[in-house]
Amino acid sequence: MTQAKEFIASFNFYLQIDGVVDKLPIKSFSTAQVETEVPGQIMGCAAKGKPVFQATPTVVNSNPIDLTITTMIMDGDKQFFEWFKKCIGPDGGSRQVMTERKSGSVFALKQEGAIGFQCDFTNAFPKSYQPGEFDASSGEMATEQWTLVCESFKRTK
Repeated sequence: MTQAKEFIASFNFYLQIDGVVDKLPIKSFSTAQVETEVPGQIMGCAAKGKPVFQATPTVVNSNPIDLTITTMIMDGDKQFFEWFKKCIGPDGGSRQVMTERKSGSVFALKQEGAIGFQCDFTNAFPKSYQPGEFDASSGEMATEQWTLVCESFKRTK
């Protein structure tokens, strides 16, 4: 009898970025859709004048690729923000974005804790930062949202 395949839950995941964060728990993660433009083209006529139509994939429309990550704010944990400052220079300082581009991965875990899903990205840098909304009546944890730009994004597991 074959064992049933496990569905991966979307709540048990973390982020790793080389030299920045290792196994950072994140609240949410999303990426822009990668799609192929498909022009429909009439290729000619067949018997009785019936047009021959063909949809053909052309250019992959995915560059640059934005990754949106929401992290929980933890006391004393500023390594993500320090990387942002090095790359963007939000205070008008120097930018080191070309030397600070990083590779990383998003991992989703199976029930027993093994990696069940992995997406890798390369040459990423932070594009924007937004602290979460602070609302004394919400009962929510404090968050911050990051948008990273990367040159490649692919599922490897």
